[in-house]
Amino acid sequence: MDSGKNTSKRSRSNVKVTSVSHPFLSAAGKLLYHTQTLYLFIRSDIKTIIIPVTSFAIFGTPHVRVKHGLMGISWLILHLLLIDIDNQSLSMQEDMINKPWRPLPSGRVNPGTAELIARLLYPICMVISWLMGSLNLLYCSACFCLLVYIYDHLKLNSYWVTKNVVNGLGYMTLEMGTSLIVANGTIKSSLLPAILVSGSIIATTVPIQDLQDEAGDRAIGRYTMIMQFGHFGTRLSISLCLLMWSLSTLVLFQPPGLLSASYTTLGLYVAYRNFLLRTVSEDEKTYRIYNVSQLSFRIFTLVNFLPPDMASVFIHYPTSSKSIYPVLVS
Repeated sequence: MDSGKNTSKRSRSNVKVTSVSHPFLSAAGKLLYHTQTLYLFIRSDIKTIIIPVTSFAIFGTPHVRVKHGLMGISWLILHLLLIDIDNQSLSMQEDMINKPWRPLPSGRVNPGTAELIARLLYPICMVISWLMGSLNLLYCSACFCLLVYIYDHLKLNSYWVTKNVVNGLGYMTLEMGTSLIVANGTIKSSLLPAILVSGSIIATTVPIQDLQDEAGDRAIGRYTMIMQFGHFGTRLSISLCLLMWSLSTLVLFQPPGLLSASYTTLGLYVAYRNFLLRTVSEDEKTYRIYNVSQLSFRIFTLVNFLPPDMASVFIHYPTSSKSIYPVLVS
């Protein structure tokens, strides 16, 4: 009996367990890997573009359907993939210093593949825009593709003036396109001033992003504001613009008291941090708070476009008013 048991144990110990890789699990693993790669391309844009632009489109539309909201976000992400993959395939040296976790410097994607994907995304963005909406959406996509091309391939991103202007125009284009989809093809003309001011704020304050990327910009010879005016002049300019927009938007859009106080406080705080706290780690924190302030701006300017039942907490509508904006209750 004992020898039989020992033989049985030995036979069981000699059995080799082999793992079988199911085709579904293998495909799921590849899909997860490539999804993460796409996420890494646009990771930096989540707080700077995706959340603010999506909020802008949703708050600017009186009644949003889930279908149109998801379509708008998808359109926005597709166009961000275009500029991110195109830009990152041409600025790998900078990313190796500033953002080594991105797909190209980390080795997840090779430059040749990234360049091919970027070339394909130009027509894909415009075709999908044509299929998703009206000619106006196609115009937004074509305008954005043109801005991406001149920004990356004609080197308009190498000089701070043209870089700032193209950033502002690109932001307005994305806000317009996303808003068109969320609103099912038609947006109010009174939304246009908010888009114009939003793009102008970006164009005049976006150099705040360059403060944390100075090492990479110098490595590739990009001529930013810091190169021309130094830290004092650049930070002074950004802080003054932040103060100007914090005050002027109060006059232009007359936000309710709580939103007004939050946006103004954030603007003053960002201006203070930007001018006085000058280490790379502090610049990164300042930039995160700056993005929160920009989200706050989009919310308070677009409270005007909410339906009366949703906006009744902030707004009362006068019986006779010629203004395109309702009167906001402080």
